[in-house]
Amino acid sequence: MHFDAVYRHLCYLCGESDIAEDLCQETFARAIVSIAKFRGDASLRTWLCRVAVNVAREHWRKNGTQRKLKDELGGLAPYLGLARDVEATHMDHVRSKVLYAVLGTLPNNLREAFILRDLAGLSTDEAARQLGISAGNVAVRAHRARARIERELTARGWMDTGGAP
Repeated sequence: MHFDAVYRHLCYLCGESDIAEDLCQETFARAIVSIAKFRGDASLRTWLCRVAVNVAREHWRKNGTQRKLKDELGGLAPYLGLARDVEATHMDHVRSKVLYAVLGTLPNNLREAFILRDLAGLSTDEAARQLGISAGNVAVRAHRARARIERELTARGWMDTGGAP
């Protein structure tokens, strides 16, 4: 019943559908083993997504945050405001590589908040429940992540100082 939501969540977190599938299986395996820990304070879906975040964190620790990130754009197109015409396809691909490289430089806590708030579109409260932190902390982390991303994209010449890509 919750597979699609957890899978989508992991796709946003890791940026690769193949890895998200593996992490989704791991999430449900861990959830089955630890279902007795589910207290019902949040919905089952929220609890599963929190387990998924922990599985993704472990994956990042094992594989390092600096490893080559996905070349495909995936869920980042809305953030980049990418053009849809054929001539822009190459630039879209290059932009996505640059943005994924910048995301790879962020600490996990900032990247998670940015992905959940700005890419997955979760509310601050929902992201806070999934990350196990306060809503204020999510807001601060997402803000810091956006500021770092904008600074880095500006430094690399991909944004002007007004914030436009």
